[in-house]
Amino acid sequence: MKKNILKIALSSLSLGLLLAGCGNPASKDSSSSQEPEVFTPTQYESNGIALDQYQIVIPASANATVNYAASELRSYIKKATGVELKVVKDDAPEGEYEILLGECARQETKNIDFESLGEESYAIQTLGKDLLIEANPQRGLLYGVYSFLEALGFRYYTPSVEKIPSAEQVFVPTEMNLSWTPVFDYREAMFKNAWDPSFAVKAKINSDFQRPELKNNLKYGGFNGYIGGARYLVHTFKYLLPYDTYFSLHPTWYAQNVGPTYTGAEYRQPCFTNFESLDVVYAEAERLIESDPTSNILSISQNDGGDFCKCETCQKQKEQYGESGVMLRYINELAKRIGEKYPHVKIDTLAYAWSIEPPKEVVAEKNVTVRFCTEMCPFHDDSDNCEILKQREQYFIDWQDHASELSVWTYPISFVNYFNAWPNYYELKANTAFYAKHGVKSIYQEGFHRDSCEFAELKAYLLSKLNANPFMSDEEYEYHLLDFLEGYYGEGYKHIRNYIQYAHDAIKANIAQSGCLSTSAGPEDLFDFGYDGSTYDMKFIQKMNQCWDKALDLADEVSYKRVEKSSLHWTYVELYNTFDNRYLNGTVDEMEELEERNRNLYNKMKEYGTIYRYNEKTINMTVTDFKSSPATW
Repeated sequence: MKKNILKIALSSLSLGLLLAGCGNPASKDSSSSQEPEVFTPTQYESNGIALDQYQIVIPASANATVNYAASELRSYIKKATGVELKVVKDDAPEGEYEILLGECARQETKNIDFESLGEESYAIQTLGKDLLIEANPQRGLLYGVYSFLEALGFRYYTPSVEKIPSAEQVFVPTEMNLSWTPVFDYREAMFKNAWDPSFAVKAKINSDFQRPELKNNLKYGGFNGYIGGARYLVHTFKYLLPYDTYFSLHPTWYAQNVGPTYTGAEYRQPCFTNFESLDVVYAEAERLIESDPTSNILSISQNDGGDFCKCETCQKQKEQYGESGVMLRYINELAKRIGEKYPHVKIDTLAYAWSIEPPKEVVAEKNVTVRFCTEMCPFHDDSDNCEILKQREQYFIDWQDHASELSVWTYPISFVNYFNAWPNYYELKANTAFYAKHGVKSIYQEGFHRDSCEFAELKAYLLSKLNANPFMSDEEYEYHLLDFLEGYYGEGYKHIRNYIQYAHDAIKANIAQSGCLSTSAGPEDLFDFGYDGSTYDMKFIQKMNQCWDKALDLADEVSYKRVEKSSLHWTYVELYNTFDNRYLNGTVDEMEELEERNRNLYNKMKEYGTIYRYNEKTINMTVTDFKSSPATW
């Protein structure tokens, strides 16, 4: 058979090479005239052996995970080539050409240290004409299979959108040597489209949050998750010390003098200097641990939004230990008790809101992981350019003196309005690398839990790539961004890439004047539209709209709806800010056009199900008058 060379490269991966009719965007460093380097994935050469000569070999004792890995490898190869490889146990006669999955009874695997690979690591190598995917019979084997396929050109963009290469691109290479060991032990990219368990495994997402199948279906090779499941992921004192149950009997167990806003069960914190409540909390923690023996992280964490206790004892100890220190002393007492009976359980608590500042004099017990929850600056990736980012990074660094293990809960989105343009891709990469550099072992990237039109699929994909490889180069990251855009949006992807860059540059220019944005920034805060939407730049608006128009013009029947759905967030931001002023001052034709665009936007939002502005709050579902801004919906 003629040898084939696999080349996995987009036709143009450099921003400077994008040929968009809506103009070429500035590079990340617009002061540099040097063309950015282009990342090209490794190119592999076929060993010349026809695939149908191979058999997939699994151990005779193969478990559900190994069988699933073999079936996935077989299935994807068949999708690309039509060849359906035979799967045999290692007690069957040895074939001339084999793909070995895991620790098979073959000479090639005898000197491999499988124990060192743990649950998740893998190595892929060719030995002679054989291919070895070395991993233990857990999710690491699945990761290895999917990574081998990805090296051949397969892509898993979303649960329903994948790229299958041509038959000529799928072969056993002459030489391949790949390996992977996780930097983060716990990895979450929390977007609704990433909750599919099959997609999660392909993306190396191992959190079982909203993915009970990872926990309950053995074929997925295991998980990393919280005792008690999704309900007990965070803010757990409301369950461990329920206010409605105990407040009337023991009011001093709860934070005092917190005002009328935080008197309910969802918010009221414990009084962390009153150790009388420890027995109740410990008993509930013990019940949870016993009820969920397959998980090993227990969240004992402050409630969301509640104030720190203002009783005399808490305020006095606050001076000595800081608010986080007072809480940590309480957590430490629980951790000591739990550690004695359940040494395998990690106690997870928060550095969040009023507890974000590091404590004084207090150090977390060895079995306590402090989960650092603060938004970094969403549109600065260098702390030398941003005092807010510098302060938050310093908080994190200082926390390292008070805990042997830190985890991170981070915020890659805008929370106030799901339609916001939020092109923080450089910043996501910089923040993830920062956490990895400082030894974080657990990362939870909290995205949208509803359908969204602001690139939710892209962000889930990129965050999963960053969680798996936080130290990748800027060039590789740009490759993944463009690879997704082309694979998901089709031929017009370059125009969407330009839109992203324009939006990022415009927001950065605006905050240079108005100050940094937080995750509570609204559509009115992103661009320089003026306080009342009266100073908008129509050339800028037209340039942004042209990017989407050209992407739609180039879309095929399959990708058109994906482009259209994603474009809605920009149309919303544009009309949200400028509709009223333009309508008031427009000609009759302009007014009619604006009204029709408003109506079309509204109908498309309902058609695609992107109706949530925030959490449970939807747009008004009965709008009939489209003569005012979408801000009124």
